[in-house]
Amino acid sequence: MELIHQPVIKEIMNKIISLVFIFSICFNLVSAEEIPQYDIEIILFEHKNNTSIDSEVWPLSPEMPNTDTATDLFRSEHAVYSSSLNRVSSEIPLNLLVLDSKSYQMSDEMEKLMNSEYYNPLFHVAWRQNVSSPEGAHAIRITTDRFEPVAVDNTLPPPEKTSTSTVDGTITVSLKRYLHLNADLAYINTDGNSFFSSGEEMPVVFRMTESRRMRSKEIHYFDHPKFGMLALITPYEPPPAPKPESIPEKDLPVKTN
Repeated sequence: MELIHQPVIKEIMNKIISLVFIFSICFNLVSAEEIPQYDIEIILFEHKNNTSIDSEVWPLSPEMPNTDTATDLFRSEHAVYSSSLNRVSSEIPLNLLVLDSKSYQMSDEMEKLMNSEYYNPLFHVAWRQNVSSPEGAHAIRITTDRFEPVAVDNTLPPPEKTSTSTVDGTITVSLKRYLHLNADLAYINTDGNSFFSSGEEMPVVFRMTESRRMRSKEIHYFDHPKFGMLALITPYEPPPAPKPESIPEKDLPVKTN
């Protein structure tokens, strides 16, 4: 049996390593293209009428939503940004982008809430993110305390701060066979006034936990006797790459014999 010389073995190993490296790059590129991106838009509002609160029994001090591992939408240093979707790892990058008000699709609904005698809008925001399976989904922290409009050129003026209450919690969007949105939000009364006819004065916290299968491009309503949320999820399609400009025929070089 003829022995293979050491230089030959080294050359074969180098070729194998190169092939593995090329295949890994191709796999990452294909995987990156399969990562879906969605625009998520929500409107949070409170009910002005507390009749339904009086008619039901609600815990005064429920546990607050767990936001320890959530990505804070309004603090960029906590966001998981990725400049390229080609960076694919076992944990899909969130690629978070807060959208300006020109991208809002529920401006009509916001205007109706602002003009309603029954509801008081708290805030309106939209963002874009990668959406993964439930096992790898990222929770996004939403808090009205730190909310500031991203742009001032919206056709609607931002709602005035007419409420002393705040909302804090998480929104988690995932995709398996269907889109799912999990809302875990706490509505906190900060002025000490009572919601109840008994006249007790104490801070009150109401919590809404709901998981909903979502249809994209449809507005969904998450309801609670004290506050509510409108949510809209829209698939994001990146714009096609610009085609290279063709050179006018008169600018082409003339062939000479």
